[in-house]
Amino acid sequence: ALLEYPDVGDDVERFGKEFINAMPKIMKWVLRKGSGFETFCHGDVALDNCFFFENEGSTKVGIFDAQFSFVGNLALEWAWTMVSCFPPSIVEEREGEILDMVIDGTGVNRTFFMEYYALSLVPPLTVHTAGMNDQVKLNGGGAKFSAMTDDGSLQSIAALTHARALKNLFLLFGRHDVEGTLRKFKEGKLGSQEEERKKRTPRIEKREVGEVEVGDVGE
Repeated sequence: ALLEYPDVGDDVERFGKEFINAMPKIMKWVLRKGSGFETFCHGDVALDNCFFFENEGSTKVGIFDAQFSFVGNLALEWAWTMVSCFPPSIVEEREGEILDMVIDGTGVNRTFFMEYYALSLVPPLTVHTAGMNDQVKLNGGGAKFSAMTDDGSLQSIAALTHARALKNLFLLFGRHDVEGTLRKFKEGKLGSQEEERKKRTPRIEKREVGEVEVGDVGE
């Protein structure tokens, strides 16, 4: 049984190469110091790195396997989490609700967060596409992932995990116009880029200078 996923465009090869080639500049921008979005990142939040337990009448969650942890960008961490941790039904129906809690809870600039978030969907695309290896069959009409055998049994847990993540990615790429965001990023037209230019431009204070008599010069 093949898992059918949304169309990713007529030119899949160009689609992939465009984002892969942009990766170094994207990561340099997203992870730069002084962005205002620096935070501790786990780096690999996924269901197989979580454990759940009951405590005081409610379900709690813990996270382990933190060898990829680093100081990074809040939006990058949540882009990875949204793609790799949640099932497609949750992403499709409740992504906005989850991001609202993150943005409102941290008080960050919503516009800048969503710009970083859209760009941060590119790294998971390259990782999960590579992870599917020969189980990914890309063509101009869309993408098919043979993560299951014909009798419906799992070929591998890893294959199904990558396939699920890619389904989330294709949904999010369209929802957040990642291609358009990347184009603006290359042209330097993102709001966060304009804000960064303002911070780097020296402020020149204009002062009114009164009339000076000749006799005052040099005294």
